[in-house]
Amino acid sequence: VVRGVGGSPGKRLSTEAPLPVLLALELLESVLAGQQLSTFTMPDLTVALRDAVCPVIVRRLRGSPDFVEAVRLYRIVGVLIGRWSREVPDECEVFLSILVEAFEAAGDVASGDWRLALPIEVVQETVRHPEAVDALLDLESRTRTVTINGVLE
Repeated sequence: VVRGVGGSPGKRLSTEAPLPVLLALELLESVLAGQQLSTFTMPDLTVALRDAVCPVIVRRLRGSPDFVEAVRLYRIVGVLIGRWSREVPDECEVFLSILVEAFEAAGDVASGDWRLALPIEVVQETVRHPEAVDALLDLESRTRTVTINGVLE
């Protein structure tokens, strides 16, 4: 699925054509949002998130996606921040900086620009989950400690 998001054909797919990017994004969101998944039941999932999934999502978000792709990418970012921030804190910090960049680039709230609406939806969804807010606060305090002490913990 991650290869499909990146535009490459998947290894285990029996088709000759690559998996359409939008379908791959939908599948990825479904897998990550699954309630039954955790890094305790699937320890390799954290490694896959860190090494494959998050870099592809960052690359596609920074590549000026169109509206349809951006909706799916931001939904995945919301799931990653909301449910996986303790497992991939550094990657979620990158996603938060992308959200801030999107706020700054979008301009006026009254303009109705979807480039602003999508990141706002991610933030709105994130604050609905107390565990996600706790993880983000932990991340912020870790970042502050690094800045104050000048070293990584």
